[in-house]
Amino acid sequence: MKRGMTANKRRKPATVKAGDVVLIGKAGIARPRHWFVANVLWADRHEILTEHQLPDSGEMQRQVLDIAYVRAVGPTRYLARYQRVCCEAVDALDRAIYDAEQALGAARDALWAKLDELELTVAPLEEE
Repeated sequence: MKRGMTANKRRKPATVKAGDVVLIGKAGIARPRHWFVANVLWADRHEILTEHQLPDSGEMQRQVLDIAYVRAVGPTRYLARYQRVCCEAVDALDRAIYDAEQALGAARDALWAKLDELELTVAPLEEE
């Protein structure tokens, strides 16, 4: 089993129909603060067509998503509260992941900087 997928494997897929309002977030990928609310335009047992407003531009976007992306179904106020409770519950873990990702990025930058230094200091071989 892929790492990060355990939560998704244990969850029963949501029952969703056209007209529902859903909270979308890919298990193992999107943290609660990145989840978003969307309207369901069409649904079958495996996929849904959603429409949601992009936060930066305000434009409407439509997406076909796997039903497993649905974290919760209900009124917008309930979904906002559900997302907030999830964010608060995992805040310390989320912060630890963010800090580790920043440290990993810094370590990668240092590795490539060191390799760039070595490239400048290693003399080319003399041709015979």
